[in-house]
Amino acid sequence: MPRKRSSAGRRRSGSVQTNFYIQVEKVNRQLRRLERSGEYGSYASKKLLRMANEAKQIKYNRKARSKISIKRGSKFSLIEQRAVAKRFQEFLGSKLSKASEIKKVRAETRRKVKMKLQGLRDEVLTDKDIDEFYSLTHDDDFRYLADKIGDSDVYILLKETQKEGGSAEDLIEKLQQFMIFTNSSDAADKARRLLNKWT
Repeated sequence: MPRKRSSAGRRRSGSVQTNFYIQVEKVNRQLRRLERSGEYGSYASKKLLRMANEAKQIKYNRKARSKISIKRGSKFSLIEQRAVAKRFQEFLGSKLSKASEIKKVRAETRRKVKMKLQGLRDEVLTDKDIDEFYSLTHDDDFRYLADKIGDSDVYILLKETQKEGGSAEDLIEKLQQFMIFTNSSDAADKARRLLNKWT
């Protein structure tokens, strides 16, 4: 005759569920801190909020105190719950979920941008410009092109194309002045994707 599960064994699933909801509350507390500091929706929180908007079981409301909540009646499989919990933990563990660290990263990025973007040195760089450049340098398509001609050159060409209202073909034409595009190269496709993402 099979043995009954111990009371500890029965509590385990409840404990996982309880820990999950505790984690949701921690995420909401951190989001409220970011909102108070004016850093809501940037860096780590931007990635988290994108996930919250896409997940079927999660409700997102910017105006609510609990900005992220689990939809009533939603059922997670264990795998789904672990995947969401992992994303929450990544946010909570990220330095860039904290306003003080965001300010440090932005200040350091601003310094590097001013050094790298010589072609834009006369322009006033806003926080949005700095955040955009930081995000770009972590984008795979940007990195592919920047590794060939440099971060600043790709950024300047991208900004020029945007200001001129140019198309992906215009960006490719500008890039071709700096690098060789072959028929077998993915560079053109990457340039098109990059412009589509950042316009």
